Amino acid sequence: MAGIKLGHKGSKGYLTSLHKTEVIEGLKNKEYWDFDERVTYLEREFGVSYKSKQSYYELLSLAKIIWKKTQKINPKSEPELVKERGNKLTIF
Repeated sequence: MAGIKLGHKGSKGYLTSLHKTEVIEGLKNKEYWDFDERVTYLEREFGVSYKSKQSYYELLSLAKIIWKKTQKINPKSEPELVKERGNKLTIF
C-alpha cells in the first residue's frame, strides 16, 4: 500500500476558499463585468495575478456566469438565403 500512495499533493491555490467565495459573490452581485476591472480588483485586494486568462475564466464559471464575445453579424448566415425566405413570407 505504501507504494501506491502518491507523494504529490498538488499546488496551493492563490486564493483561499474564503477569498474565492468573496470574489464569486462579488461577481454574482454585479450586473456588468469588466474583465480588466476584475483583474485589477484581484491584484489590489488579494495580491493575486494569474499568468493565464483561463484562471479568471474559471472564476467566472464558478460564479455561473456565461460570457461570449459578441459578433456584429452571424457568421453562419447566408444573406441571399435570408432575402429569399423574406420574400416568401406572406402576412394574412
